[in-house]
Amino acid sequence: MKNFGLAFLVATLVLAALAGKAWGYLMPLACEPGTGAQISNSPKSVVIRFDGKPDPAFSTVRVYNAKGEQMDNRDAHVSGAEGMSLLATLPPLPSGTYRVRWTAQSFDGQETNGEYTFTVQ
Repeated sequence: MKNFGLAFLVATLVLAALAGKAWGYLMPLACEPGTGAQISNSPKSVVIRFDGKPDPAFSTVRVYNAKGEQMDNRDAHVSGAEGMSLLATLPPLPSGTYRVRWTAQSFDGQETNGEYTFTVQ
């Protein structure tokens, strides 16, 4: 009976660890252009890589200029070999500071969002 209790405890801990990894809020791992980046040429796209797969139906990334006008090509989509990135293409951007706003929803419905800026010199 003692071994059963120990086995049950170990199984519960393993399942809890797996559930925490498989479900929950998505967190950004990297972005391009980077947060606060000062770049000399207009980027062709904005890409944000996450620690899990965003649900394409409820996840997006948008780029705004200083006036609040949406500047991306309105084509945000999940991308990358493992489907763990959000990507939006951009037209040539003039010099200025741009705000990237993103929303990522995991397949269990947990939503995270954030924003950052980059500057084209």
